[in-house]
Amino acid sequence: MAEALLFHNLRKASALNKFLSLRLKRYEVPKVQGPVVKPHELTGEERFYFKKMAQKRSNYVPIGRRGVFGGVILNMHMHWKKHETVKVFCKPSKPGQIHEFAEEIARLSGGIPIQIIGDDTVIFYRGKNYVQPEIMSPIDTLSKKKALEKSKYEQSLESVRRFIAMAEKELELYYRHIALYGDPNNRNPMSIMDNPSKVTKESWKFKMVERKSLDSTYDALSP
Repeated sequence: MAEALLFHNLRKASALNKFLSLRLKRYEVPKVQGPVVKPHELTGEERFYFKKMAQKRSNYVPIGRRGVFGGVILNMHMHWKKHETVKVFCKPSKPGQIHEFAEEIARLSGGIPIQIIGDDTVIFYRGKNYVQPEIMSPIDTLSKKKALEKSKYEQSLESVRRFIAMAEKELELYYRHIALYGDPNNRNPMSIMDNPSKVTKESWKFKMVERKSLDSTYDALSP
């Protein structure tokens, strides 16, 4: 009964995993060439000055659950009208994700990341020869509405994959228990202390092979 329930939950989770993965493909936007900016080598003194200036000023752009979308880049260009630097706050962000945000924002905006503070803040410099683009919201970014929809699907997909991993572990522990003590539905109470029989071991190996065949239904869909 427990085994059938675990397999049933895994099949439902794998089907949901496939559905969410297909949904997320709708929000994929092909990357295009961003603003071509001449690389400027900042001296140590210039970099120190821009860092201090950015930390004193209160202008900033937040990145929330939607991630990097068109509105974020537009707001940065609006700040760069009057300020040479802008702080970008990325909350919430996973450990190490701030570097991915910094690279993507630099590609889309043409700005230069001059400092990463902790796991959630990046200071961007607009460049010495900055010219405000005619289209400040890049065409290869999502709108505010679609970015929110994408984040919801990503959150659901992460939860489903976490459930699949837990269910797999639980199923493996169940098979190991059967291999050691036999099937609880057919077990003789007097044989609890006996060593596992050869038939039980072979049954456990067969079940593990069967589980691996089930894994193949959703492993191919994982990114």
